[in-house]
Amino acid sequence: MFLDPKNFVRLEVTLDNVYLDPNNPRFSDVKDVLIDESRIMDDLVQTRALERISKYEVKDLVESIKNIGFLKIDRVVVRKIRTSPEKYVVVEGSRRIAACKIINDAYKRSEVPEGVEEIIDTIQNLEVLLYKGEEEDISWIIQGIRHISGVRTWRPFQQAQLLVKLEEEQGVEPQIASETLGIGPIVAARLVRAYYGYRQAEADEDYGYYITPAHFAYFNEVVFRRVALREWLKWSDEKRKFENTKNLKKMLSWFINTEEDPEKEMKISQARELRDTVVRALIEEPDLFKKFVSDENMTADDLQFALGKRTSADEAEWYNRLREFSDDIEDLPTIKILDRKDEFLAIFSVIIEKLQKHKEILEKM
Repeated sequence: MFLDPKNFVRLEVTLDNVYLDPNNPRFSDVKDVLIDESRIMDDLVQTRALERISKYEVKDLVESIKNIGFLKIDRVVVRKIRTSPEKYVVVEGSRRIAACKIINDAYKRSEVPEGVEEIIDTIQNLEVLLYKGEEEDISWIIQGIRHISGVRTWRPFQQAQLLVKLEEEQGVEPQIASETLGIGPIVAARLVRAYYGYRQAEADEDYGYYITPAHFAYFNEVVFRRVALREWLKWSDEKRKFENTKNLKKMLSWFINTEEDPEKEMKISQARELRDTVVRALIEEPDLFKKFVSDENMTADDLQFALGKRTSADEAEWYNRLREFSDDIEDLPTIKILDRKDEFLAIFSVIIEKLQKHKEILEKM
Protein backbone atom coordinates (compact mmCIF):
# COMPACT_ATOMS: atom_id res chain seq x y z
CA MET A 1 0.00 0.00 0.00
CA PHE A 2 2.75 2.49 0.95
CA LEU A 3 5.66 0.74 -0.80
CA ASP A 4 6.50 0.37 -4.49
CA PRO A 5 8.40 -2.91 -5.08
CA LYS A 6 10.31 -1.21 -7.92
CA ASN A 7 12.13 0.88 -5.32
CA PHE A 8 13.88 -2.19 -3.87
CA VAL A 9 16.83 -3.92 -5.57
CA ARG A 10 19.14 -6.71 -4.46
CA LEU A 11 22.64 -5.67 -3.54
CA GLU A 12 25.82 -7.33 -2.25
CA VAL A 13 27.49 -5.30 0.51
CA THR A 14 30.23 -5.80 3.07
CA LEU A 15 29.30 -5.55 6.73
CA ASP A 16 31.85 -2.76 7.27
CA ASN A 17 29.93 -0.57 4.83
CA VAL A 18 26.61 -0.99 6.64
CA TYR A 19 25.85 1.29 9.59
CA LEU A 20 23.22 1.18 12.29
CA ASP A 21 20.62 3.94 12.27
CA PRO A 22 21.07 6.16 15.38
CA ASN A 23 17.56 7.53 14.69
CA ASN A 24 15.96 4.09 14.59
CA PRO A 25 12.18 4.37 15.25
CA ARG A 26 12.71 1.84 18.06
CA PHE A 27 14.50 4.58 19.98
CA SER A 28 11.69 7.13 19.62
CA ASP A 29 10.12 6.25 22.98
CA VAL A 30 13.07 8.02 24.60
CA LYS A 31 13.25 11.79 24.30
CA ASP A 32 16.43 12.41 22.35
CA VAL A 33 18.06 14.70 19.78
CA LEU A 34 18.07 13.37 16.21
CA ILE A 35 21.51 12.63 14.78
CA ASP A 36 22.38 14.44 11.55
CA GLU A 37 22.95 12.33 8.43
CA SER A 38 26.58 13.49 8.23
CA ARG A 39 27.33 11.99 11.67
CA ILE A 40 25.88 8.51 11.12
CA MET A 41 29.31 6.95 10.53
CA ASP A 42 30.95 8.52 13.61
CA ASP A 43 32.41 5.86 15.90
CA LEU A 44 30.75 7.27 19.01
CA VAL A 45 27.38 7.48 17.27
CA GLN A 46 27.66 3.87 16.10
CA THR A 47 28.79 2.66 19.52
CA ARG A 48 25.80 4.33 21.13
CA ALA A 49 23.43 2.89 18.49
CA LEU A 50 24.82 -0.60 19.07
CA GLU A 51 24.36 -0.24 22.83
CA ARG A 52 20.76 0.88 22.38
CA ILE A 53 19.73 -1.79 19.86
CA SER A 54 21.43 -4.49 21.97
CA LYS A 55 18.69 -4.01 24.57
CA TYR A 56 16.22 -5.63 22.15
CA GLU A 57 17.18 -9.30 22.54
CA VAL A 58 20.15 -9.13 20.16
CA LYS A 59 21.93 -11.72 22.33
CA ASP A 60 19.59 -14.46 21.08
CA LEU A 61 20.34 -13.53 17.46
CA VAL A 62 24.07 -13.62 18.13
CA GLU A 63 23.81 -17.22 19.32
CA SER A 64 21.61 -18.18 16.37
CA ILE A 65 23.97 -16.66 13.81
CA LYS A 66 26.96 -18.31 15.47
CA ASN A 67 25.30 -21.69 14.96
CA ILE A 68 23.83 -21.39 11.45
CA GLY A 69 25.22 -18.21 9.91
CA PHE A 70 23.27 -15.29 8.46
CA LEU A 71 20.25 -16.52 6.52
CA LYS A 72 19.07 -14.71 3.38
CA ILE A 73 15.44 -15.67 3.84
CA ASP A 74 14.52 -12.40 5.56
CA ARG A 75 16.69 -9.73 3.92
CA VAL A 76 17.94 -6.62 5.62
CA VAL A 77 16.79 -3.38 3.97
CA VAL A 78 19.27 -0.49 3.63
CA ARG A 79 19.46 2.91 1.98
CA LYS A 80 22.44 4.97 0.88
CA ILE A 81 23.84 7.49 3.36
CA ARG A 82 23.20 10.76 1.56
CA THR A 83 26.57 12.25 2.55
CA SER A 84 28.48 9.07 1.59
CA PRO A 85 26.70 7.23 -1.28
CA GLU A 86 29.04 4.21 -1.10
CA LYS A 87 27.97 3.58 2.50
CA TYR A 88 24.61 2.32 3.74
CA VAL A 89 22.42 2.74 6.81
CA VAL A 90 19.97 0.08 8.00
CA VAL A 91 16.29 0.72 7.31
CA GLU A 92 15.02 -2.63 8.58
CA GLY A 93 17.05 -5.36 10.25
CA SER A 94 19.05 -3.42 12.86
CA ARG A 95 19.01 -6.30 15.34
CA ARG A 96 20.45 -8.70 12.77
CA ILE A 97 23.15 -6.24 11.66
CA ALA A 98 24.00 -5.52 15.30
CA ALA A 99 24.37 -9.25 15.97
CA CYS A 100 26.64 -9.62 12.93
CA LYS A 101 28.81 -6.72 14.03
CA ILE A 102 29.15 -8.16 17.54
CA ILE A 103 30.28 -11.51 16.14
CA ASN A 104 32.57 -9.92 13.54
CA ASP A 105 34.27 -7.69 16.12
CA ALA A 106 34.81 -10.70 18.37
CA TYR A 107 36.19 -12.63 15.37
CA LYS A 108 38.71 -9.88 14.67
CA ARG A 109 39.86 -10.17 18.28
CA SER A 110 39.93 -13.99 18.05
CA GLU A 111 37.35 -14.20 20.81
CA VAL A 112 34.73 -16.40 19.16
CA PRO A 113 34.33 -20.17 19.59
CA GLU A 114 36.01 -22.60 17.25
CA GLY A 115 33.95 -23.30 14.15
CA VAL A 116 32.67 -19.76 13.61
CA GLU A 117 35.18 -19.42 10.74
CA GLU A 118 32.81 -21.59 8.69
CA ILE A 119 30.02 -19.03 8.82
CA ILE A 120 32.00 -15.78 9.04
CA ASP A 121 31.67 -15.11 5.30
CA THR A 122 27.89 -15.05 5.63
CA ILE A 123 28.36 -12.22 8.15
CA GLN A 124 31.01 -10.15 6.41
CA ASN A 125 29.39 -10.27 2.95
CA LEU A 126 25.64 -9.73 2.89
CA GLU A 127 22.90 -9.76 0.30
CA VAL A 128 20.50 -6.96 1.18
CA LEU A 129 17.65 -5.00 -0.37
CA LEU A 130 18.56 -1.43 -1.30
CA TYR A 131 15.75 1.11 -1.08
CA LYS A 132 16.08 3.59 -3.97
CA GLY A 133 12.93 5.63 -3.38
CA GLU A 134 12.59 9.16 -2.08
CA GLU A 135 10.43 8.53 0.98
CA GLU A 136 12.03 10.32 3.95
CA ASP A 137 10.30 8.14 6.54
CA ILE A 138 10.95 4.78 4.89
CA SER A 139 12.29 3.33 8.17
CA TRP A 140 9.07 4.25 9.97
CA ILE A 141 6.89 2.78 7.23
CA ILE A 142 8.73 -0.53 6.79
CA GLN A 143 9.32 -1.10 10.50
CA GLY A 144 5.76 -0.08 11.29
CA ILE A 145 4.30 -2.64 8.90
CA ARG A 146 6.58 -5.36 10.28
CA HIS A 147 6.64 -4.56 13.97
CA ILE A 148 3.31 -3.10 15.02
CA SER A 149 1.66 -6.48 14.60
CA GLY A 150 4.59 -8.59 13.52
CA VAL A 151 8.12 -9.53 14.46
CA ARG A 152 8.70 -7.30 17.50
CA THR A 153 5.64 -5.42 18.74
CA TRP A 154 6.04 -1.66 18.89
CA ARG A 155 4.93 0.31 21.91
CA PRO A 156 1.80 2.49 21.64
CA PHE A 157 3.83 5.72 21.44
CA GLN A 158 5.72 4.46 18.38
CA GLN A 159 2.51 3.15 16.80
CA ALA A 160 0.91 6.57 17.27
CA GLN A 161 3.92 8.36 15.78
CA LEU A 162 3.77 6.23 12.63
CA LEU A 163 0.02 6.71 12.19
CA VAL A 164 0.37 10.48 12.49
CA LYS A 165 3.36 10.53 10.12
CA LEU A 166 1.40 8.60 7.51
CA GLU A 167 -1.55 10.94 7.88
CA GLU A 168 0.32 14.25 7.94
CA GLU A 169 2.98 13.47 5.36
CA GLN A 170 1.22 11.07 2.99
CA GLY A 171 -2.45 11.79 3.57
CA VAL A 172 -3.20 8.22 4.67
CA GLU A 173 -6.11 8.27 7.13
CA PRO A 174 -5.61 6.28 10.37
CA GLN A 175 -8.49 3.89 9.68
CA ILE A 176 -6.95 3.06 6.28
CA ALA A 177 -3.44 2.69 7.70
CA SER A 178 -4.76 0.45 10.46
CA GLU A 179 -5.77 -2.18 7.89
CA THR A 180 -2.15 -2.56 6.75
CA LEU A 181 -0.63 -2.22 10.20
CA GLY A 182 -3.01 -4.74 11.77
CA ILE A 183 -4.07 -2.78 14.85
CA GLY A 184 -7.75 -2.08 14.13
CA PRO A 185 -9.44 1.25 13.29
CA ILE A 186 -10.73 1.92 16.83
CA VAL A 187 -7.28 1.48 18.39
CA ALA A 188 -5.72 3.55 15.59
CA ALA A 189 -8.18 6.40 16.13
CA ARG A 190 -7.48 6.43 19.87
CA LEU A 191 -3.71 6.37 19.34
CA VAL A 192 -3.90 9.33 16.97
CA ARG A 193 -6.05 11.36 19.38
CA ALA A 194 -3.68 10.49 22.22
CA TYR A 195 -0.67 11.56 20.19
CA TYR A 196 -2.17 14.94 19.32
CA GLY A 197 -3.10 15.40 22.98
CA TYR A 198 0.43 14.45 24.02
CA ARG A 199 1.89 16.83 21.45
CA GLN A 200 -0.26 19.67 22.80
CA ALA A 201 1.03 18.92 26.29
CA GLU A 202 4.58 18.82 24.90
CA ALA A 203 4.10 22.41 23.72
CA ASP A 204 2.99 23.65 27.14
CA GLU A 205 5.31 26.42 28.30
CA ASP A 206 5.46 25.13 31.88
CA TYR A 207 5.45 21.34 31.52
CA GLY A 208 6.39 20.63 27.88
CA TYR A 209 10.13 20.55 28.56
CA TYR A 210 9.69 17.85 31.21
CA ILE A 211 7.22 15.58 29.46
CA THR A 212 8.61 12.33 28.01
CA PRO A 213 7.18 9.49 25.92
CA ALA A 214 6.70 7.62 29.20
CA HIS A 215 3.85 10.05 29.92
CA PHE A 216 2.04 8.99 26.74
CA ALA A 217 0.19 6.33 28.74
CA TYR A 218 -1.70 9.03 30.62
CA PHE A 219 -3.27 10.11 27.34
CA ASN A 220 -3.65 6.77 25.60
CA GLU A 221 -4.69 4.61 28.56
CA VAL A 222 -6.67 7.20 30.53
CA VAL A 223 -7.77 10.41 28.84
CA PHE A 224 -8.93 8.74 25.65
CA ARG A 225 -10.45 5.76 27.43
CA ARG A 226 -12.37 7.79 30.01
CA VAL A 227 -15.04 10.05 28.55
CA ALA A 228 -15.52 12.02 31.78
CA LEU A 229 -11.90 13.14 31.86
CA ARG A 230 -11.94 13.96 28.17
CA GLU A 231 -15.00 16.14 28.72
CA TRP A 232 -13.34 17.83 31.72
CA LEU A 233 -10.45 18.74 29.41
CA LYS A 234 -12.91 19.68 26.61
CA TRP A 235 -11.28 17.64 23.85
CA SER A 236 -12.25 18.71 20.32
CA ASP A 237 -12.06 16.03 17.62
CA GLU A 238 -12.41 18.70 14.97
CA LYS A 239 -9.46 20.77 16.24
CA ARG A 240 -7.63 17.78 17.70
CA LYS A 241 -6.81 19.64 20.87
CA PHE A 242 -7.92 20.21 24.45
CA GLU A 243 -9.79 23.48 24.59
CA ASN A 244 -9.66 23.76 28.38
CA THR A 245 -5.94 24.50 28.65
CA LYS A 246 -6.33 25.51 32.29
CA ASN A 247 -7.50 22.01 33.23
CA LEU A 248 -4.86 20.44 30.97
CA LYS A 249 -2.12 22.35 32.77
CA LYS A 250 -3.65 21.32 36.10
CA MET A 251 -3.65 17.63 35.09
CA LEU A 252 -0.03 17.81 33.89
CA SER A 253 1.00 19.22 37.26
CA TRP A 254 -0.26 16.06 38.94
CA PHE A 255 2.29 13.72 37.34
CA ILE A 256 5.06 15.83 35.76
CA ASN A 257 7.88 16.89 38.06
CA THR A 258 9.32 20.26 37.00
CA GLU A 259 11.82 20.42 39.84
CA GLU A 260 15.28 18.91 40.13
CA ASP A 261 14.18 16.89 43.12
CA PRO A 262 13.66 13.26 42.00
CA GLU A 263 12.28 12.44 45.45
CA LYS A 264 9.46 14.97 45.26
CA GLU A 265 6.10 13.24 45.77
CA MET A 266 3.69 13.86 42.91
CA LYS A 267 -0.06 13.84 43.33
CA ILE A 268 -0.18 10.92 40.87
CA SER A 269 2.67 8.44 40.39
CA GLN A 270 1.10 6.03 37.88
CA ALA A 271 -1.42 6.29 35.04
CA ARG A 272 -3.69 3.75 36.74
CA GLU A 273 -4.18 6.14 39.68
CA LEU A 274 -5.55 8.74 37.29
CA ARG A 275 -7.67 6.10 35.56
CA ASP A 276 -9.06 4.29 38.61
CA THR A 277 -9.06 6.79 41.45
CA VAL A 278 -9.24 10.32 40.04
CA VAL A 279 -11.76 9.49 37.32
CA ARG A 280 -13.88 7.59 39.81
CA ALA A 281 -14.02 10.68 42.02
CA LEU A 282 -14.84 12.86 39.01
CA ILE A 283 -17.83 10.65 38.18
CA GLU A 284 -19.08 9.47 41.59
CA GLU A 285 -17.88 12.07 44.13
CA PRO A 286 -17.52 15.48 42.43
CA ASP A 287 -16.88 17.25 45.72
CA LEU A 288 -13.87 15.01 46.44
CA PHE A 289 -12.60 15.54 42.91
CA LYS A 290 -12.91 19.30 43.35
CA LYS A 291 -10.94 19.05 46.60
CA PHE A 292 -8.27 16.94 44.88
CA VAL A 293 -7.92 19.56 42.15
CA SER A 294 -7.67 22.50 44.53
CA ASP A 295 -5.53 20.93 47.28
CA GLU A 296 -1.91 20.78 46.10
CA ASN A 297 -0.96 18.41 48.91
CA MET A 298 -3.71 15.86 48.31
CA THR A 299 -2.35 12.78 46.52
CA ALA A 300 -4.17 10.01 44.70
CA ASP A 301 -3.59 7.84 47.78
CA ASP A 302 -5.32 10.45 49.95
CA LEU A 303 -8.17 10.60 47.46
CA GLN A 304 -8.45 6.79 47.44
CA PHE A 305 -8.61 6.81 51.24
CA ALA A 306 -11.35 9.46 51.18
CA LEU A 307 -13.30 7.48 48.60
CA GLY A 308 -12.93 4.35 50.73
CA LYS A 309 -14.55 6.08 53.68
CA ARG A 310 -17.67 6.61 51.56
CA THR A 311 -18.11 2.97 50.59
CA SER A 312 -20.88 0.82 52.01
CA ALA A 313 -18.47 -1.03 54.27
CA ASP A 314 -18.22 0.63 57.69
CA GLU A 315 -15.14 0.68 59.95
CA ALA A 316 -16.05 -2.58 61.69
CA GLU A 317 -16.50 -4.41 58.40
CA TRP A 318 -13.17 -3.17 57.07
CA TYR A 319 -11.44 -4.19 60.31
CA ASN A 320 -12.96 -7.67 60.11
CA ARG A 321 -11.89 -8.04 56.48
CA LEU A 322 -8.31 -7.19 57.41
CA ARG A 323 -8.39 -9.60 60.36
CA GLU A 324 -9.58 -12.39 58.06
CA PHE A 325 -6.90 -11.49 55.52
CA SER A 326 -4.28 -11.57 58.29
CA ASP A 327 -5.44 -15.06 59.33
CA ASP A 328 -5.34 -16.28 55.72
CA ILE A 329 -1.79 -14.96 55.25
CA GLU A 330 -0.68 -16.69 58.45
CA ASP A 331 -1.90 -20.01 57.03
CA LEU A 332 -0.16 -19.50 53.69
CA PRO A 333 1.88 -22.69 52.94
CA THR A 334 5.13 -21.13 51.77
CA ILE A 335 6.66 -24.41 50.67
CA LYS A 336 3.73 -25.03 48.31
CA ILE A 337 4.06 -21.76 46.40
CA LEU A 338 7.73 -22.07 45.46
CA ASP A 339 6.85 -22.94 41.86
CA ARG A 340 5.32 -19.46 41.51
CA LYS A 341 7.79 -17.70 43.75
CA ASP A 342 8.29 -14.61 41.55
CA GLU A 343 4.56 -14.05 41.14
CA PHE A 344 3.92 -14.25 44.87
CA LEU A 345 6.86 -11.97 45.66
CA ALA A 346 5.46 -9.41 43.22
CA ILE A 347 1.97 -9.43 44.75
CA PHE A 348 3.46 -9.34 48.26
CA SER A 349 5.34 -6.17 47.30
CA VAL A 350 2.14 -4.56 46.00
CA ILE A 351 0.22 -5.45 49.18
CA ILE A 352 3.02 -4.23 51.47
CA GLU A 353 3.28 -0.94 49.56
CA LYS A 354 -0.47 -0.29 49.78
CA LEU A 355 -0.66 -1.18 53.48
CA GLN A 356 2.33 1.04 54.20
CA LYS A 357 0.61 3.99 52.53
CA HIS A 358 -2.56 3.48 54.58
CA LYS A 359 -0.43 3.17 57.72
CA GLU A 360 1.35 6.44 56.96
CA ILE A 361 -1.93 8.25 56.30
CA LEU A 362 -3.48 7.02 59.56
CA GLU A 363 -0.38 7.97 61.55
CA LYS A 364 -0.63 11.52 60.22
CA MET A 365 -4.28 11.89 61.23
